[in-house]
Amino acid sequence: MIRSLAIVVPIYNEAEALPELLAALHEVRRSLPGIEVNVLFVDDHSDDGSTALIRKACAETEGSAFIRLSRRSGSHIAIVAGFAHCRADCAAFIAADLQDPPQLLGQMLEQCRQGHDVVWAARDNNDMQGALDAASSRLFHWAMQRLSGLAALPHQASFALLSRRAYRNLARDFEPRSSLLAEIPRLGYAVATVKFRRAPRRKGSSKWSFARKLVAFFDAIVASTYVPLRLMAYTGIAVSTFGFLYAIIIVSRWFGNADRPEGWTSLIVVVLVLGGLQMLMLGIVGEYLWRTRESARRGALYLVEDSAGTSSNESDTAR
Repeated sequence: MIRSLAIVVPIYNEAEALPELLAALHEVRRSLPGIEVNVLFVDDHSDDGSTALIRKACAETEGSAFIRLSRRSGSHIAIVAGFAHCRADCAAFIAADLQDPPQLLGQMLEQCRQGHDVVWAARDNNDMQGALDAASSRLFHWAMQRLSGLAALPHQASFALLSRRAYRNLARDFEPRSSLLAEIPRLGYAVATVKFRRAPRRKGSSKWSFARKLVAFFDAIVASTYVPLRLMAYTGIAVSTFGFLYAIIIVSRWFGNADRPEGWTSLIVVVLVLGGLQMLMLGIVGEYLWRTRESARRGALYLVEDSAGTSSNESDTAR
């Protein structure tokens, strides 16, 4: 039986969009009779006045709370910080720009009642995306499913509803530089999907530049699969085999008094190619070693600077 729902909303410089967001969340409360709906705003260290607006909204609206992180940590860590402070039967995360309609939560709750611990909301239209965004989205989902073996992530997934055991386990085990899109499927719980058509952004601007998406993509791949290391090993075997065979050919031509290769051009090309491969491989190994070091250190995933309506205090951390 689902009696309560928590909605976690990560906020970073969304002062323009907040009035419409608050109105939409109020409508969600009215549309879910019998369900206690609590909204938790997680301020990812905004600097545009969003904090004051959130604080005012929480003071005026029952069932609303906020926490402000002491440093910008990214939307995924902000969502995990929200989950760590939730106590509801299930919890959802949704962006503040209203491109993903909160009205879908009723359908998602119904799927949760039917036994699904994770309910994804996935958009079925690409018309609001540019060619570069659409291509990068397809590449991300293909790579995540092919390389990591996580087939439970629907294409164009935007936000999700999780059961209590799902979001609590996620908040407990989430690692630095991980991605929700990788970590939620890794939980292994029953999954359902609700489709919708995404609306254009009406207020503010997206904080997800192509560069940030590229960094998030790389972090998600490295955090969820060892395939890059395996590819490095295969590449090393192939290059070594080719070099060994080439050495046999050179030596046989030398002893056979055949034409001997002259010039330094081919040698320099080989050295540069092999040197580049070695530097690339060392870089990938370094990424894995750095993540191992971060996990071993067990430092704070986030720090809470301020809060209202929760049991948080200034010393709250993820660990």
